[in-house]
Amino acid sequence: MSHMSTSNQLASSPVLPPPRGEAGLLGWLRANLFSTWYNTSLTIVVCITLVLALWFGLVWVLLGADWTVI
Repeated sequence: MSHMSTSNQLASSPVLPPPRGEAGLLGWLRANLFSTWYNTSLTIVVCITLVLALWFGLVWVLLGADWTVI
């Protein structure tokens, strides 16, 4: 009886990491927040709104509020 040996080329090839833009935080941001022009513009508008609300809210809390009433 003859013995045949087969090798699998796929098993010997090295496993490469995914492309830099498709993995990690940047990949997630690109896929979920910046995938289309609509998502990009909505993300920018929401971020600007949140930053302004936080800024004016903190200015009011720290400088403008009358805390002697409490």
